[in-house]
Amino acid sequence: MPAFYEAEFDDSDWQRGAALLGENKFCCLPEPIRTQLQRENDKYTFYFRARFDLPTDIELSGLEVWHVIDDGAVFYLNGEEAGRYNMPDGEVVFDTTASGS
Repeated sequence: MPAFYEAEFDDSDWQRGAALLGENKFCCLPEPIRTQLQRENDKYTFYFRARFDLPTDIELSGLEVWHVIDDGAVFYLNGEEAGRYNMPDGEVVFDTTASGS
């Protein structure tokens, strides 16, 4: 079975929701929270996926990701790491904590 960050991973049984995703405790965000996240039993890791299609007839020189993140995140594109925000170097697993908050 492919890892969650690989393109062929089957996420059909994952919950869906509109961004921003988060908890009500935050204030002063650039957008309202549209999907509430619930932490359970000290669970502090969440996985999100988004699909998008690019036309095949364009030349692409880069990709820019806009995010609103409280602690940290790792971004993947088609199974390859495409960037990190506030995460330590090296392998990241479900209990890896952010470099800061």
